[in-house]
Amino acid sequence: MNTEKWSVSTQTIFNGVLIFAICGVLRPIFDFVRSVVSMGNTLSSIAGGSQMSGTEWFLKITVTLLLIGIIYGYYMYMKGLQDFSTILEPADSQAILKVRTAAMLILIGFGIALLFSWIPFAGWFGRWVAFFFYIIAYIFMIMGFSSLKSSSTFNHIAKKGAEMLFVAAILLLVAVVVNIIPFIGGILNIIVSIVAYIMVFIGWAKIKSAAKQVA
Repeated sequence: MNTEKWSVSTQTIFNGVLIFAICGVLRPIFDFVRSVVSMGNTLSSIAGGSQMSGTEWFLKITVTLLLIGIIYGYYMYMKGLQDFSTILEPADSQAILKVRTAAMLILIGFGIALLFSWIPFAGWFGRWVAFFFYIIAYIFMIMGFSSLKSSSTFNHIAKKGAEMLFVAAILLLVAVVVNIIPFIGGILNIIVSIVAYIMVFIGWAKIKSAAKQVA
């Protein structure tokens, strides 16, 4: 086992996770606030006020920047997963590549959401297309981490990390689904996503730390 490559590749994965987890937690919070402000501005415009305030523009740009951060984080995540897969046993390598496929689908989903968010009256369409990409992605992710729970390459510490990542993937799938519920969906998405991203962070930290103990 190439422990040096294990350390380097999991460090890249870990850095990617750190970026997309922080941005992933902040984005729904700012997006929820933006939607509330947008609703207020819509009511104001009906009453004859301005259509889009400076606050809404600021929140929209912030959400966009966080989305770009998520995309960059997932790019690093995919790169690390690709490198990591090359040092594992064939079955484990395939499981990691499933996770990489999931990350790619999520990346495409966020890209679509970003593109359509700046097209007038088309944001809703981009969100629904992205929604289906996320659903498929998290199913792939659940399958991949499920296989890694019984990995022939991982030691007990890394397997514990895989178990946490498996649960986190399920929670992220739940977060995507509940987000479509009117009014309370956004709040539930934020809460579930925060818990899931913390688990993702800890899970990959365990796998990363296992490098010193993997023979």
